[in-house]
Amino acid sequence: MRRGIRILSSVHRPGERIRASTITQLTHTAVPANHVLEVFEELDIFLDDRPDSLDAWCEEHLSFLAAHVRSELDSWIDILRHGTPPSQATCPRNGHHEPEEHPAVPDRVRR
Repeated sequence: MRRGIRILSSVHRPGERIRASTITQLTHTAVPANHVLEVFEELDIFLDDRPDSLDAWCEEHLSFLAAHVRSELDSWIDILRHGTPPSQATCPRNGHHEPEEHPAVPDRVRR
């Protein structure tokens, strides 16, 4: 692991951000890149440029969906992954607040 850190330090200027894709190339030099990644993830100079595995999976398995269905599904996936502040929670389909979409629901239920 120390060897990998020395290699990266020698090819980057002080303060220069080190990309995850650069670190993963260390496996070709018999350096355990996963351990080096763990060290650099804790530092401010680390830049995670790895592709998002969920995005890749969705693209591979959901690309057959119609555009409007895929757009709505992507919105829901984003909400599930990253959440949304309660004051800004809206229906991804139409952008309105959910309680306003169901006027038949009594006020006491909406709270």
